[in-house]
Amino acid sequence: NGLSVGLRDETEKSPEPEEPSETGPVDDTPVTDMTEDEDPGSIEEVLGLTEGVSVSFTDAEVCDKYPNEEEIGVLSVSASSGKKLLVLHFQFINNTEQEQSVDIASQKELSFRITVNGDYRRNAMTVLLLDDMTTLKETLPAGESTNAVLIIEVEQESIEQIDSISLNLKNDVKAYTIQLR
Repeated sequence: NGLSVGLRDETEKSPEPEEPSETGPVDDTPVTDMTEDEDPGSIEEVLGLTEGVSVSFTDAEVCDKYPNEEEIGVLSVSASSGKKLLVLHFQFINNTEQEQSVDIASQKELSFRITVNGDYRRNAMTVLLLDDMTTLKETLPAGESTNAVLIIEVEQESIEQIDSISLNLKNDVKAYTIQLR
């Protein structure tokens, strides 16, 4: 008897809420799947960023020394003999209305692996630069952004033409790969 009452209740209620309940999950499901599988939101998760802080790849440059500007008191990194530096530029943006901290330095198990042209793989160097992403620790005011870099050394002959660059981020729980170029 309890079962038939339950069934009767569902049958009676079914016609009205059926539309919203069907539309709800149908609309929600693709958005959820997209967020988990395709949305670059995963890069923020692996980096341990607070909600509302986003990161995007902005540029790649090949150089002998970074930063190039000669400024007194500013540290720079130089490539070894016969090598070049590949510098990947990123921008962190605080999209919220309050200040947020970006603390990648405290992510102990985090690794940054860069792949160039599909087969040249190197872990990002940890360098003593203020904008080194591997040691980034900064407070971003509301609506503000900051720039950060990842640097690897590449053989001079292997970078005459860069067809593709990808970045694999990995912490103790998650991994995320993003195609940069």
